Amino acid sequence: MPNVSSKFTHLSSVEAFLKDQADAGDSYHNGIMLLTNFGIIYGKFSDTDPNDNHNVSNLILNIRDKALKNEKNTEISLIGDGSSIVLEDAVIKYSNNIIINMSEIIVFCDQIVGYYPVDLSKLSEQLH
Repeated sequence: MPNVSSKFTHLSSVEAFLKDQADAGDSYHNGIMLLTNFGIIYGKFSDTDPNDNHNVSNLILNIRDKALKNEKNTEISLIGDGSSIVLEDAVIKYSNNIIINMSEIIVFCDQIVGYYPVDLSKLSEQLH
């Protein structure tokens, strides 16, 4: 049985919560804020599709998966579970107030120290 990060299971639960809220017409919770040791990241969860290579995150994650499958015959040992999530329309706000806007970002779950579902427009107003 493969190891799964407990942080990944938490974030998957939040993603399901946000989808349920959107289906119910709730626009108050439409994204996630991630607290990290270097600052705050916020955005919308992006669905990764192994059959879609039209965005960078899918392409990178698909290449990684194929490389790992090819390496199964050699003696490699992964350290940590490497779980990650992809956010789209993401904003990174560093602790020194530098702000970077990104169309996508892959965040490794082990870098997250806290999270909360948010209204992205209200959060953006508060942080800028």
